[in-house]
Amino acid sequence: MSLHTTKPPALLNHGSSFVGDLSRVLTPDDVETLSHLLKRGIGENTLRGTRSYLAYLEAWPLACDGEPLEWPPTKETVMRFIAH
Repeated sequence: MSLHTTKPPALLNHGSSFVGDLSRVLTPDDVETLSHLLKRGIGENTLRGTRSYLAYLEAWPLACDGEPLEWPPTKETVMRFIAH
């Protein structure tokens, strides 16, 4: 059984709320600040590109190993991804 079983926070997934994922570790003020930064501080093209990259990153271990991305990823997973 892996020590890394939590999914990455869905901060930038289109149409999803990151509040539920992060409210376990952040204060309401922290969540409000991050929400504001995401809505106002990131251009739409940058956000779209980041969503695309994160989707690829999450799909990669499923395609390679049939397993979801571990979060945080292990050093070995990161090295395999870079070598890919």
